[in-house]
Amino acid sequence: MNNILQIIMLVTALTLDAFVVSISYGADNIKIPFISNIVINTVCSSVLAVSLLFGGFFARFIPKGLSVTLCGGCLVVLGIIKLFDEHIKEYILKKRKRRGGKFLKYILNIYGDCTKADKDFSRVLNIPEAVLLALTLSIDSLAVGFGAGLGTMSVYAVFFCSVLFGLAAVILGVELGKKISDNLGDISWIGGVMLILLGAVKLIF
Repeated sequence: MNNILQIIMLVTALTLDAFVVSISYGADNIKIPFISNIVINTVCSSVLAVSLLFGGFFARFIPKGLSVTLCGGCLVVLGIIKLFDEHIKEYILKKRKRRGGKFLKYILNIYGDCTKADKDFSRVLNIPEAVLLALTLSIDSLAVGFGAGLGTMSVYAVFFCSVLFGLAAVILGVELGKKISDNLGDISWIGGVMLILLGAVKLIF
């Protein structure tokens, strides 16, 4: 039961990004077809699963007690970083023109402003655009998944929970965005708080 709660906390923290992004899309009247929703969450969940596997592979070479401590420590640090997510995005938007190739700049542009994924301004997120948005949303999953993989989470359970939670987050986010426009503000910091709590649970228990 404790492990299930930790999985739910991890997945919820990560899918909050998709929820916030979807609110922006709903507020801007950009549609996310169900097939694009599936693509987004399949890609995001796959990246999370792969990073969990890497974390689990690395954990086999260090003592169990140390791996759990590293897991908790990584999640706490990543949670603290995520608390400043909005400021990080503002910084990236200012600096994106100075560094990297065209593709990297495009990804950073989406990371700073998620609605930029609608490259053709069709007001509908097609499959290629959904893949690019998913890759951008997966940036956090790479680090968080590796850190969580140092613990004892089921990759299969995390993957399926991530897909289901993600699908629901996108649908609810778009519908909510249509109703409240941009009045909700940035709530991605909640994901940071949840990661800190999850890390603290790993460290204490």
